[in-house]
Amino acid sequence: MPLIPDQPPSELRAGDTLSWRRNLPEYLASAGWALTYTLVGSTTVYSFASAPSGAAHSVTVAASVSGQWAPGGYRLIEAATRAGERVTLIDRFARVLPDLAAAMAGADVRTHAEKVLASIEAYLEGKAAWAAGLELAGRKLSEYPIADLLKLRDTYRAEVGRERQVAAGLPPTRILTRF
Repeated sequence: MPLIPDQPPSELRAGDTLSWRRNLPEYLASAGWALTYTLVGSTTVYSFASAPSGAAHSVTVAASVSGQWAPGGYRLIEAATRAGERVTLIDRFARVLPDLAAAMAGADVRTHAEKVLASIEAYLEGKAAWAAGLELAGRKLSEYPIADLLKLRDTYRAEVGRERQVAAGLPPTRILTRF
């Protein structure tokens, strides 16, 4: 039987059933407290709530509900509420990942970092004239000096490497420097 997490995850996969259980001695479900969750994105807001499970709070989001969520970055807010009272318990960044099971053939499921890295490398290798017109931080790639593009490439290579380490369940690599 899988272990049920005691916190909302920082990455939520659209189309998956999500569940966790919160034990909060200060905000017991048996004392009338409920937990509400809000995902606040740049253009959308999604809300859901816990259900009492004895003194604890059980949270389940059906696959049919999370399947409607747009991938991207959100603020995840968890609040305990009771009879007009509200206490914010969590306010942090969360990412909704795309529903890969529902992806169409040929869909580009690369991360932002992977897409930018591919564009920079294609431009540097002279293999893609289209990449010259792409914008990064409000400037076309063709407007960046080569030295700056090489630095950006290295930055995005490191970011892609970190993403892949996390995806593989490995801790992110720390680079230690000495001055």
